[in-house]
Amino acid sequence: MEKQTEYKPKRKLYQGFYWMVNLDWIKQEICKIYNGINKDDIERELIITPIKNSYGNIGTYVFSLMGSPPKGYAFYIPTSIKLIFIGMSGEKIKKLNNIKIKDLEKGGRNSSHA
Repeated sequence: MEKQTEYKPKRKLYQGFYWMVNLDWIKQEICKIYNGINKDDIERELIITPIKNSYGNIGTYVFSLMGSPPKGYAFYIPTSIKLIFIGMSGEKIKKLNNIKIKDLEKGGRNSSHA
């Protein structure tokens, strides 16, 4: 797993600029929120579920770690470049603005399974 540059939300971004993250970074963040990072969680598969809008385009991606129930969630809204992490009780844990996901922007790994 490659090391991802830490997201620094306090730094001012100019219009048109954004933070680029990858799917491994999202998986690590979900693990931290769920149970801290431990070997069992890192080995879980990251599930990516694209949700289409009324125009037939992907409007939202839902991320979760495989499990029953899934272990942690995140929502990515490409049009507003927001990434939102949700806790197990449905509470919003972290919202990141000006985010693009490298693996999704290239068109890769955007099926129902990572």
